[in-house]
Amino acid sequence: MKSTARLEDLARLAISTTADPNLPAAGKYSATLVTRITNWLGKAEGAQVLANGGSRQTIIRERNIVRDLLLLVIASIRFFYCSASDETDQTPELAKIGMQPRRDRGEAQPQPLPDAAGAATWDAVARLLTLPAMPEHASFLRAYRKVTGGEAEAAGVSNSPVGSAVGYSPLTPGAAHELWVVGVNSRGEGPASNKVSFHA
Repeated sequence: MKSTARLEDLARLAISTTADPNLPAAGKYSATLVTRITNWLGKAEGAQVLANGGSRQTIIRERNIVRDLLLLVIASIRFFYCSASDETDQTPELAKIGMQPRRDRGEAQPQPLPDAAGAATWDAVARLLTLPAMPEHASFLRAYRKVTGGEAEAAGVSNSPVGSAVGYSPLTPGAAHELWVVGVNSRGEGPASNKVSFHA
């Protein structure tokens, strides 16, 4: 069986070339093709791990070992902060490292809704909406789109400040679209970003 190294190099080149804002659109691949190339590359790299002696059980076991070690470290850090204070597990110092101090019964407040999403920019080639940063209190982003005269529909989700407008289905060819994103958490959606107009 021939090595796929050359194909993998070409796949990475196709992805990086399409993402380069300094290159003309005519020399770039479509967003759909880039997604397919990215998916193939991920599968190829996963297959290499197995082909080189790895197994699914081994990979899962190693992941679990690392996860359990991380949980142990987090617990040790929390214990250190609690033991260094007369307020034990209610010390406000825990909040400074992103941990929740224990609160008395009835004092817990519900999670706030995400802050406003801010100003989104649109990459017409990659079909991506980008925010300067994730909105405060947001667990993830949800992208929306609306064809002129139509109803708003969810277009994709993201755990980063970059959301796809074609994550669920392609844009309607030839139609004008309005695109925006919102921050989402367990309470619901926060205020939307600015709306971007795009003609597919």
